Amino acid sequence: MIKVGMLGAGFILASHARSVAAIPGTILSTIGDVSTSRAAKALQDFGFRNVVTSIEAMAVSDCNVVHILLPPSLHERAARMMIEAGKSVFIEKPYVLDSADGNSLADLAEQKCVQIGVNHNFLFGNGYQPLREMVREGGLGRLDAVAIDWQYQLPFIKHG
Repeated sequence: MIKVGMLGAGFILASHARSVAAIPGTILSTIGDVSTSRAAKALQDFGFRNVVTSIEAMAVSDCNVVHILLPPSLHERAARMMIEAGKSVFIEKPYVLDSADGNSLADLAEQKCVQIGVNHNFLFGNGYQPLREMVREGGLGRLDAVAIDWQYQLPFIKHG
């Protein structure tokens, strides 16, 4: 069985917890949040077996994989601690805030023989491919930023 931990019991937790719970061979092992009430609710709602209230406590847990669902400014620190502890990580977007940190984490994961996954759920979606081609071919000029607004509820993240 693969023991999965999740750091962060905010909005996106429900999607991650329900997705992992549906995968045969996985256990929702440990939920971590600085808010004990949020963590306790997640334990009750999704069936986690343990609660921790710090990144450090998650690092010493018996999880094999940890989903990092924290604010982006904490992604690098949390991922580094999990990887150093020999855990694979699945990180909500954005991966990290600095590309050098991303490269450093990738190198560390390779050294520790663990995996890093990043949840960029739309990155390769069919609707984005024409835009990617236009950017690649220079059809939009030099881009500083791109913002995309969805005008409808995304059914796969709508729960309840």
